[in-house]
Amino acid sequence: EGCCSAADSECRSNFVCPVNPCGLDGGNDCDSSKGATCRSSVYEDGSGVEYSCLCPEGLLGSGRLCSSSDVVPQPKVGFDGKPTADTVASNFCSCTKPAVDQCAGFPTCEKKNAVCMTRPDGSKPSCQCKPGYLDTEAHGCVDETPPNLKLR
Repeated sequence: EGCCSAADSECRSNFVCPVNPCGLDGGNDCDSSKGATCRSSVYEDGSGVEYSCLCPEGLLGSGRLCSSSDVVPQPKVGFDGKPTADTVASNFCSCTKPAVDQCAGFPTCEKKNAVCMTRPDGSKPSCQCKPGYLDTEAHGCVDETPPNLKLR
């Protein structure tokens, strides 16, 4: 429709109508099962058509894959000021202010049952005992409530 009809004898035989990727038979890979919409535009030089997919409001994703999520992903930077691997993999745009994940990229804690922790005051991260463990000089992080052993 709008290009060359089958009855138009003056239409050049080698002319091919451009396919609208957002049409019914366009073959786009938008997530139609989740209601993603397809938007097409013609290249400036008229040589072809491109398209993009958009997830509906309330769903997250590229449009080619949409999903619901209780947690809105947020870009993060590590203690060294560089974006975390998850942030890079998620392709966040730089217009979103990142949260600082001070433990991302922090060296692994050497003591058993110790993890990287930060304080709300923004101080530097440090290795501290997991909740439920006490730090002892002789044995490192030990269980606050060790099991009672009975001898027979």
